[in-house]
Amino acid sequence: MSYEKKHCRFKHWQAWRAHSSQVRTTYGLSKKTAPWSARASTRLRGVPELPRVRDLVDVLFGIRQKKLGPLATTREVTHELFADLSVSVARVPMKIGSPHTFRKNSFCYSYEHDCVLSGSAQLQCMGWPRSEIASLPDSELRALSGEVYSLPIASMFHFALFCNPYAPWWGESE
Repeated sequence: MSYEKKHCRFKHWQAWRAHSSQVRTTYGLSKKTAPWSARASTRLRGVPELPRVRDLVDVLFGIRQKKLGPLATTREVTHELFADLSVSVARVPMKIGSPHTFRKNSFCYSYEHDCVLSGSAQLQCMGWPRSEIASLPDSELRALSGEVYSLPIASMFHFALFCNPYAPWWGESE
């Protein structure tokens, strides 16, 4: 591999540090604080041992903690809080309430349960009953959950297409 390619990869890998610093400054967080991962009770089950991912988990927890105020308990901060670990900290990939829509490479972490959602759990979040989920490897179930969408959303899109006044079915009958 050429020097230019190695240098470009290194610069790209290091970009998360700059993004983290910008987000931390924007939300008034200390540069080195680890409000979630440094807790003795935090296990981070399924979270990769990567500095970028650890930093992301801490930044998102810190943002949520700041928004709720200094009197908020840990239970209140973590309640229905999710992070997509596959996304840059610059996008602040935090979801509150539900993890919303998954992509094929989504790696969703639940603060409330202190673990990464499995592919099966992601499919269940999208409405699939546990009994209908095949016994496939987790990576395949995770990818499959990225291909799933809900019936209400599909119905809304189909109705919008049906109402298109320029569609051929609204033309004059012959």
